Amino acid sequence: MLLSSEEIRKCKRKLDVRNQITFGVMIAYFKNETISKNQLIRFVEKSYLTSNSYIDSAVSKNYFKTIINTNDKRSIFILPTELTIKKFAEYVDKRAWLYKDVK
Repeated sequence: MLLSSEEIRKCKRKLDVRNQITFGVMIAYFKNETISKNQLIRFVEKSYLTSNSYIDSAVSKNYFKTIINTNDKRSIFILPTELTIKKFAEYVDKRAWLYKDVK
């Protein structure tokens, strides 16, 4: 089940920069869409330098992988690695189990 735009905004406000970046990449992944580095920076709503450094750090630690857009070489797409997808799925399952009785 995907979140509405309003639910995404509410969730995003509660997250720190690293988690906002992960949240943005995973939302795009589960919607079967691509997200560019610039779109991700705008999604995070922090300074360009802060967001860019966090994204570069996550890529260097193999949480995400980058693909250069073949149509526009200036555009870089950010995708989760298999490890990130697996860990995110485990997190969602664990959270669903923990909160199953909370309404």
